Amino acid sequence: MTRDALLSVLSVVALASLVLAAGPAQGDLFNYIAAAGAWTRVEDVAELVRLTDYRWLADQAARAGLGDRLVGYTVITPPSLLFGVPLLGIGVEHAPRVWQVLQGLMLLLSGVATARALRRPLWVGLLPFGLLAPAVWSHLWQGQLHLPAVVALACGAWAWRAGRTGVAGALLALAVGLKVHAWPMVALLGVWGAWRSLGAGAATLVLGGAVSVGLLGWPVHAAWLAEGVPAGAGGMFIDPWHPSFQSLGHGLRRAFVAHPTLNPGVSPSLPGWVGGLTGAVQGVVVGLSLAAGLGLGDLGGREASLLRQRSLAACAVAALLSGPILSGYHLVLLAPPLAWSLDALWREGRRPRALLVAALAAGVAAVPALPDAPALVSVPRAWLALGLWIAMVPRPRGMRGAVLVAGALALLLGTSGARRASAWDSVGDGAQAVEHPGMPLINAELLQTADGVLWWSAIVVDRQGMPGRGWVGMRWDPDGTEGPAVVASHPDQHVWAPSPAGPAAAAWVEGPATPRPPGCVLSDGRVVEVRTGAGPGELWLVQPDGAERQLTAHPAHDTAPVCDAERSRVWFLSDRRVGTRALRLWWVRIP
Repeated sequence: MTRDALLSVLSVVALASLVLAAGPAQGDLFNYIAAAGAWTRVEDVAELVRLTDYRWLADQAARAGLGDRLVGYTVITPPSLLFGVPLLGIGVEHAPRVWQVLQGLMLLLSGVATARALRRPLWVGLLPFGLLAPAVWSHLWQGQLHLPAVVALACGAWAWRAGRTGVAGALLALAVGLKVHAWPMVALLGVWGAWRSLGAGAATLVLGGAVSVGLLGWPVHAAWLAEGVPAGAGGMFIDPWHPSFQSLGHGLRRAFVAHPTLNPGVSPSLPGWVGGLTGAVQGVVVGLSLAAGLGLGDLGGREASLLRQRSLAACAVAALLSGPILSGYHLVLLAPPLAWSLDALWREGRRPRALLVAALAAGVAAVPALPDAPALVSVPRAWLALGLWIAMVPRPRGMRGAVLVAGALALLLGTSGARRASAWDSVGDGAQAVEHPGMPLINAELLQTADGVLWWSAIVVDRQGMPGRGWVGMRWDPDGTEGPAVVASHPDQHVWAPSPAGPAAAAWVEGPATPRPPGCVLSDGRVVEVRTGAGPGELWLVQPDGAERQLTAHPAHDTAPVCDAERSRVWFLSDRRVGTRALRLWWVRIP
């Protein structure tokens, strides 16, 4: 047996051992299955717009027998739930094991395709999964859906090297459709002037979009485009301050963006361009990656081929850096690009840099979240990933001017976009956030008892060592000096909705609660209603004679109002300042 054959066999054995060690999926896979189950049960697909309403999906999961296995965060693009549909028929007990086997096969297929694309032995295609082993384990354990995109990336590169440029463009576009992180690689095809690939990619996205809209309806896609995409681009996605989601934007937000509770050490009087650094730097890494590919499409020869290979890999890293979140399992998307970069550097004779890239990639996957370390002092995942991108991005001769222009334009566009996103906070409707260190980021089902105490259900970060694992019952006295307290919890089950248990207490029902009316009534007959129209949700005060007055005006979700006549306030939940559907407690004065 040759050395390459032996290394390939050992690589397959190591990969199989990793899959077995991770075991059946225990995490986000149940989000996808629950979402798929909701799709099969709703009478009108328009109701799927509530997929990013965490409590609604938790209720749907409970009705399907998944309530105690759901993670809690629902970070899914609309087409992703379709992957859960085939697993519905397998059953809750068997689906994780089946998905474990399928993930192992996808890892192997990706390695085979990468090795064939590079014309290298199999162990070279599987090597990145070894370097990224902690990320691969996290992905397997969570049951995430990034591996189909990884397979599409690997097979796309294989098709490109085989001269099947149309197929390559379609596969890269499929990766974009599955996980939008891959979009700069398709943009690079345009930079290279690979119009056939770009056309095939565009057709694939249109066809896939039509299928997704046909099956799931337009409302859920419209909601995602109107909420998720802008929130991600502006750095205000779900739980944008949690240190385990260490994209470059998160690191910068933790360092520079003021927030009275989540980032209290930063002054809110900083100029707007400082807050714009987040979007600006995220735009710069993509802009410079694309600029480095300018002119490479028309060049021939071995050197140009290797530069294109490195350029594609750098775009993949830039895509993750510029994304709204960068959790451990996202890093599996780096596997094929990492192989492309290592292969190109090795063939160019840049072996020290290749070893540096390998070491940085291993570090990116191995570094844990560091919640108590300052973002600019510690070595969190985002900064190592930035170093990885710098080591990977090619610097073709004669392209410095184009790179500088692209960087300047990206800086301008990024700053402008981030400042527009931050302008949300300048909307002055007089509402005030309840700022306490113990305030959860995800809340639902607000209730007030006769003694003025507020009760609700919430997701507490880092419960059982994982963000968003399970709902708990909360209590807070607005007249007291203490912050909100957990008063009902369970080690491995959700705590459901509070209901009145007397004038000064609340109890939590065992399962999904009957939906409460979207409003509250004051003692003098005035009604506070939640209306959608100009924004996702706004509060209006309606007099008994029909006269109306708008209480909140903000491009955010304002919901679950509770009327407090004694304090002349309306308590409500809103995702302003935090992230899409990450509802926190606010209040506005009753005129």
